[in-house]
Amino acid sequence: MGSFEEHMRYGVGAYLLAVVVAGAALGYLVYTGRADLRHVAVGVAGGVGGFPFAVAGAGFPDIDHHSAKPHRFFRRWVSVIAGGVAVYFLFASGVATEAGIAVLDGVTTASVVPEGVVGVGVSAVGGIVAGVSAYMGVGLLKPPHRGVTHTFGTGVVVAVGVGVAVGYGGGVVGSVVVPSSSTLVGVLAGCVAGVSFFVGFLSHLQCDGLLVGFLPDAM
Repeated sequence: MGSFEEHMRYGVGAYLLAVVVAGAALGYLVYTGRADLRHVAVGVAGGVGGFPFAVAGAGFPDIDHHSAKPHRFFRRWVSVIAGGVAVYFLFASGVATEAGIAVLDGVTTASVVPEGVVGVGVSAVGGIVAGVSAYMGVGLLKPPHRGVTHTFGTGVVVAVGVGVAVGYGGGVVGSVVVPSSSTLVGVLAGCVAGVSFFVGFLSHLQCDGLLVGFLPDAM
């Protein structure tokens, strides 16, 4: 099994190779007149923007190892996100405020506590519970190392999920920045993110000797 640093090196190398190949193809299109400088600008932006997703893909498979940096990072941020989402929905839906008032009903000081304070307090408690539950859940549900997270199919599914999520976010941002091309912005952002993640993911499998036998690995 390659170390975290080796996986990162493989990921960066694989991504740079992919960028060179894509750049050569784009250069050919420019040379033959089928693309112009606008396409080059988009290509450069995609190459830069895709890098963090390639790095994420290169580390992702090791979320199944308790001592690996990707697992610790994943577990920590899943907990933070779960807590944040819980706080938002509990407060925005009014459930936290209603539940807090119901609990405080009958307490003599309840009437002097602003509803907003009650809602925030209950939402915070709910967020903490959700975050702790997510943290423990990731540890309990962690699959065996080099199992399902180290398979080609998982890479495809997660890469598609990343692409869809980023594409949706890109479309939302695009609707504000360039309303006339928001769909195109979303599609391009999603494709760059998904493909870059998948390139990084494949580099991890290769580093572990699980992909192509005649290519170098870290085993």
